[in-house]
Amino acid sequence: MPHLDPDPALKAAAANDHANVVDNLLTETHPTGREAFVEAVARNNMEVVKLFLRKGYPADSWCIGEALNKAAAAGHKRIVELLLEKTDDWFVGKALCTATEAGCTDFVALLLSRYEHEFMSLGDSVKTAASNNHYEVVELLLQPKLSIMEGSKVKTVSFLLDGGQEKYTAYLGFKIRRAIQAIAPFRRLEMAKLLTTNCS
Repeated sequence: MPHLDPDPALKAAAANDHANVVDNLLTETHPTGREAFVEAVARNNMEVVKLFLRKGYPADSWCIGEALNKAAAAGHKRIVELLLEKTDDWFVGKALCTATEAGCTDFVALLLSRYEHEFMSLGDSVKTAASNNHYEVVELLLQPKLSIMEGSKVKTVSFLLDGGQEKYTAYLGFKIRRAIQAIAPFRRLEMAKLLTTNCS
């Protein structure tokens, strides 16, 4: 008897929120589960997403990161909160870029509260938000890095001792100048004023 690939059936069950079928397939077969998991996330099928994670699927962090990005793009807040516990900063940064471009202020705040990666992509996000005229998102991104990191005193002290605040300020200043250049043709005066105020 030929081996049947369980993944198409698993994807269909996940898409239709059939938790019992998903449970059986995950238990009785050996699927990769990647496409099915992402599909459940995209359709905001919370119980199915939780079931996948309880069963140890998907096994690779890349898939969870991609799912996080899809959830952020679709506005599925509860799933974003769940997946933030399962992924690393690189994928959080990617989701932050997605939320920034869409102007989703709540999601930007949520992702920033978890984001402790190097400051490079924050500067890129400032430019993206400014270019799309997302004023409130730019305000969030321009908050001091220490307020983002306040949940970890050890990391904050280390950040300061390594000269991180000065490096962050210098680099962000460069990115803000790039953002000002990007919006110049559009005469967005309030945005320019906000950026100029924060440009050292």
